[in-house]
Amino acid sequence: MNSISNSTIDFLRDLAENNNPIWFEQNRNRYEEARADFKFFIEKLLSIIAKDWNLDDVSANDIVSELDKETSKVEGKKTYKTYLEANITPQKKPTQLASFTIRIDPTVGSKFIAGFNSLDLKSLNLIRKKIAQEPEQLQFFLKTPAFKRYFMKIKGSKLDTVPAGFNSNHPNMDLLRYQTFQIEHLISNRQIKTRYFLEYTEFIFGHMQTFCNFFNEAITEAA
Repeated sequence: MNSISNSTIDFLRDLAENNNPIWFEQNRNRYEEARADFKFFIEKLLSIIAKDWNLDDVSANDIVSELDKETSKVEGKKTYKTYLEANITPQKKPTQLASFTIRIDPTVGSKFIAGFNSLDLKSLNLIRKKIAQEPEQLQFFLKTPAFKRYFMKIKGSKLDTVPAGFNSNHPNMDLLRYQTFQIEHLISNRQIKTRYFLEYTEFIFGHMQTFCNFFNEAITEAA
């Protein structure tokens, strides 16, 4: 299947409305079916992108979230994440590299996410060095029609001040102020269920890969 099934969408919607352990256990079979459906989709995606991202040894089991193991408490009551998610990085184990995330959340909103939601200081400094000295690849991508149409802007935390070691009049100061770097693309429930969703995911992934490559090269070239 090249899409996410209606039953998976329905389960996630119902979970959002009945987010408690009793309901979850009563509907565990539905959860297992929804997770299997999502994993099957991710396996098909991995078969397409494995070569470009060195993912030959990665399976959906490694990267798909497990809702029954990812709980939290709201007002003292146990609750579950109400979305299915897969986080793909260029290596099997979690690393300080830009990643590609698919989140299926029919209630709050599904999306593709690429980049970092956090960075250690060493990696951030390497990225800033590349932005300061070799920004052309990133600047070109940010000016493309594809970036403006599908992502619009970089999301991430930014300094209000000039980062240490840089002059305030540096031509790339706006980019150098970022402390994290992410781009997002929202997807509708209708898109998720269409038979072209896998093809569309691959298409968006290709653009996001260009974004991620810039940062990953900054980190790995210095290793």
